[in-house]
Order: sequence, then structure tokens, then C-alpha cells
Amino acid sequence: MKLINESTGIVEFNGHVSQFRGEQAYYHASTENKFRIEMTPQELRDDMRANIAEKAGDMSSLLGTTSDATHHLLLEFSKLLIAINSSTTLDELKNAITTQAISAAGIIERNTAGEVVYPFQHKQKNVIDDVEQRATAVATQLTK
Repeated sequence: MKLINESTGIVEFNGHVSQFRGEQAYYHASTENKFRIEMTPQELRDDMRANIAEKAGDMSSLLGTTSDATHHLLLEFSKLLIAINSSTTLDELKNAITTQAISAAGIIERNTAGEVVYPFQHKQKNVIDDVEQRATAVATQLTK
């Protein structure tokens, strides 16, 4: 990470983000003190992950929440498959999936209203591409 004083052109700090004491430590009474921070892509990722851990939970907590969500989806999807398979009319199917539909509608409404926001909605890259690349990389290692 670099902290550059744009008024003087001097690199005030050049080191690991964990050692950075904050901009206020580099103010000079004789200059305008306009700073610019430069970080490598890896430093930006590390900083973002540290912020997530501080605000949303450590990796174990996030993994637990992801696991809970996956299990919930598996259960609800299984119920949906059984309802589809056992229904003989459209009315039977609609009645069988009413609970899931109400739950899904609530999720969509809260997301549309901005009450619940999902991280993938704010990532710069295509999440599906990322999932496919990682899945292929893992599968490749499993087949060796």
C-alpha cells in the first residue's frame, strides 16, 4: 500500500496495510495534505476481506451461514420436486407449493426494496463465470 501526498508528490507510506497508521499520521502543517492511496489488487482483496470479517463475521461464521442456506435450499427444492411429482393437476401443484411461493415472494420483495442485499449483486464480475471456473478447477484436481 502506498500513501502519496498529492501536494508534494512524496510517498508518505509504502508498506503493508496492517502497518498503516491512518492519513492523520502523515499530515504536514506546511502543505495542503491531499492524499491518494494506491493498493495492489491483492491488497484490495485482503482489505475487503478484513472489512467483511470485521462487519459480517469471520470465515467460519460466513461458511456456517452458507451451509445453512445450502441446506435450506436443498430441503425446499426437494419439497418442490415431490410436489411436482405427486401433483396430477395444476391446482394440486399450486396448492402443494403455496408455502414455498409465499416464502420466495417475501425474499424477492425484501431484495427489491433494498432491505436484503446479496453480495453477488455488487461484484464487478459475472458470478456464474466465477462459480464455473472454481468448480472446474476443483473437479480437475479431483480427477488427477
